[in-house]
Amino acid sequence: MAKDKPKRLTVSLSQQTKEELDIIKHTGQSYDGLIQELIKLWRREKG
Repeated sequence: MAKDKPKRLTVSLSQQTKEELDIIKHTGQSYDGLIQELIKLWRREKG
């Protein structure tokens, strides 16, 4: 049986926030991938 894809949602960002995310994300990286990476970093820093 095929695995179901995770549900996708829309998140509203300001133009400035999108531009800042574009600066730090890797070429070809999705915004979902970037946000997951930022969450992992935050959790490590939070301890």
